[in-house]
Amino acid sequence: MAKDGATPALLPVADRIAATLASYGVRFAFGIPGNDVLEVIRACEAQGIRYVLVKSEPGAAFMADAVYQLSGNAAVEPAPPAAPAAGIGVWLSLVCLGLLLKPFFIFGDLSESCRFFLSSDWHALTVPDMENYYGLWAPTIIFEQLADILLLVFSVLLLVLFFEKKRRFPLLLIIFSLLNLAVFGLDYLAMALIPAAKAHATSSTLWGFAGAAVYVMIWVPYFSFSKRVKTTFLR
Repeated sequence: MAKDGATPALLPVADRIAATLASYGVRFAFGIPGNDVLEVIRACEAQGIRYVLVKSEPGAAFMADAVYQLSGNAAVEPAPPAAPAAGIGVWLSLVCLGLLLKPFFIFGDLSESCRFFLSSDWHALTVPDMENYYGLWAPTIIFEQLADILLLVFSVLLLVLFFEKKRRFPLLLIIFSLLNLAVFGLDYLAMALIPAAKAHATSSTLWGFAGAAVYVMIWVPYFSFSKRVKTTFLR
């Protein structure tokens, strides 16, 4: 019955639940006490339904079933709402694997670039008097080197933040993904402008750009809207 003259349509949710249970002849409810069910406990007691506190949900279910088997009257187990998904699930495990492998890939690119600087190829491509010289070679190669160093440091930082479950991790991963895509895009444009590199290097860089774009399309929305992400990275 509504309190203070309230109509049934204006009853609180807990009171409507208790009133419905009472109308079906329920006289016992079993459950674990907690903030999520305090109003339900109050409402059940107001309807004459005895709320029996238990230590576990399986025990509450067995008790409710025993009441029905012995008396024929229904008994219920009002359960608290399920906790949101948290922790490192399957999708975050894939992210973790990618973060673990990324520094090794970047370090491999850096090692190849360092060998390039120490070889005669750097002199052949960047000295104006040489046959294979082109003005964009030097800035493109230096850009790739600096970008790899930045991405290497960034990826190691992300690994630390991931395992510490820092709140900043999702935003920084999104920034890292977009930065990685931008690096591949600029590298592709630069290579496309160099005649000697246009045939082979452009196609390989395009594949890298496509992979970075797919990564952004998958993980940026996931880290922007996933409830698991929001309940996992809280520190």
